[in-house]
Amino acid sequence: MLKLLRPVLRTKINRKFDRFNLPYKVNLHITYSCNSRCKTCFIWEKYRKKPELKDRELKTDQWKRFFENLGDRLYWVSIGGGEPFMRDDLVGIVSSMNTKNLCVLSINTNGQLTEKIYKTMKELLDMIPENVRVFLAVSLLGYEDTHNLVSGKENAFKTSEKTYKKLESLQTKYENLYLERELVVNKYNVNEMHKIAEKLNEEKIPFTLTFSQESDYYDNMGKNVGLSSKERKLVANILKNLRIPRYQRVDIIKEVFKKTAIKFFESGEIPKCYSSWCSVRIDPYGNVHPCIMRNELIGNLVENEMDLEKTMQRSEKLKKIQEEIKKKECSCWTPCEGYQSIVQNLSFL
Repeated sequence: MLKLLRPVLRTKINRKFDRFNLPYKVNLHITYSCNSRCKTCFIWEKYRKKPELKDRELKTDQWKRFFENLGDRLYWVSIGGGEPFMRDDLVGIVSSMNTKNLCVLSINTNGQLTEKIYKTMKELLDMIPENVRVFLAVSLLGYEDTHNLVSGKENAFKTSEKTYKKLESLQTKYENLYLERELVVNKYNVNEMHKIAEKLNEEKIPFTLTFSQESDYYDNMGKNVGLSSKERKLVANILKNLRIPRYQRVDIIKEVFKKTAIKFFESGEIPKCYSSWCSVRIDPYGNVHPCIMRNELIGNLVENEMDLEKTMQRSEKLKKIQEEIKKKECSCWTPCEGYQSIVQNLSFL
């Protein structure tokens, strides 16, 4: 993790002096295909409405070229979707990454493809160097009835539990695998949140917190899926009494994230945001966005030889986007953007 120190310091300096900075983290959403039907996220509807869009997803060779252009300037990769394990070439995509300086690879899943997820993760772990921390988060949307309701699938809870238990067997062989549940706090489970977290702690199951929010990425703008002001206050009070165990040193980031979430839900206050400096979001078609919450288009990789640096440096919008972020004209708190901003604001981590 000490490898992160150099890009973290470089990013702090370049942001301060308004200089271009190539992000050291990429949030890759490699597909919008999804086998859940969630009530808080409507990504799964994208290809139902426009099935022709699926053919526009970047192919394996395009991702390979993307990683070749980045070379050893890649430190942190987060892979999501949709459901990333619905792509049959996930191993091929990851195998294209230059792992010389790679510190973290994280993948999110709904856990509904038990055997495929297990097989794919085993292949990935056999291939990835032991010094790369591999985080796999299996989503948890509430107790069984709530989880099934929110996910829109009758047996989703039992399937995700089965997947998690099967994946646990990999931890004995691969010490760099960090398996956890992702507790997605939403208006359907907010009253269960504390008891669920306590149960996870009792069973010594690591978990990370995230919160339902509205954005174009989730295709849920105006669909009233975010937490109400009353629910936000409730979450803040629950978080004050919620224990985040430290199973590894990096878990201190989760504790800071929790404390900052309390401030966010009470007053909207967040730390200095580094989205578009230290990280960007790349959608399945190669569109580069500043983060998962802001939908402005920085540029398209396909139109720029699959080169992230060229895409960003040629952008006419990047400067304006970064000025707005500096002025805190937007406000969110999510692990996809929050974790690296915590690292930037607390660089000693």
